[in-house]
Amino acid sequence: MANIPTSGLNSLSNLDSGDLINISEDLGGGSFESRKMTAGNFDMVHGTRYYGVSATDPSSPSPQNGDEYYNSAIGIKMYYDGTRSKWLSVETETVHFGRDGSTLAGSYYRGIDGQALSATNGIIALENGTVIGIGYTRDDTDSATFEVTAGGTLITGAVLASTSLSGKTKNLNSNFSEDDILAVRNQSGGNSTTNVEGWVRLKWRI
Repeated sequence: MANIPTSGLNSLSNLDSGDLINISEDLGGGSFESRKMTAGNFDMVHGTRYYGVSATDPSSPSPQNGDEYYNSAIGIKMYYDGTRSKWLSVETETVHFGRDGSTLAGSYYRGIDGQALSATNGIIALENGTVIGIGYTRDDTDSATFEVTAGGTLITGAVLASTSLSGKTKNLNSNFSEDDILAVRNQSGGNSTTNVEGWVRLKWRI
């Protein structure tokens, strides 16, 4: 076992799987912080693992928040989201929706070039994915709720209640599947909304 200061991590090489390494950091005043790790099929820099290339989500060693790998099956770099406890794409897709004028409760908003969204007209999902956020502005404050749908069915948890001129959430964790048709509507049972501009943020997963 070798003692390696954190300053030497970038030059660490020639390790075999199973090698035991003791990583130490000088905290000053004669104090050190140490941690042992076993070399495997990953690199570790400043406490973050990079698992390399894989067609499946790595599970060993157990991933921690911020760990990364490249998924060769979908061609996307992934990171481990410790809050949502899943691997998600580093990249984020933003889908826009809105409508000039009034949108009745139970009706869909509009997308590109004013096209009406619906169960069959919307954004086709590139891969399996997760809705992580919704945001909007509007010209009224009547109680209403934005819903993200897949093929006309509400994606569980992909909602944002609104009684303000603007708002957002970035804490959603709502899954959909590859090839789902994604759209946004004004939830039934509420009120009409006026002059809405909105976005939905997506990340991909396997």
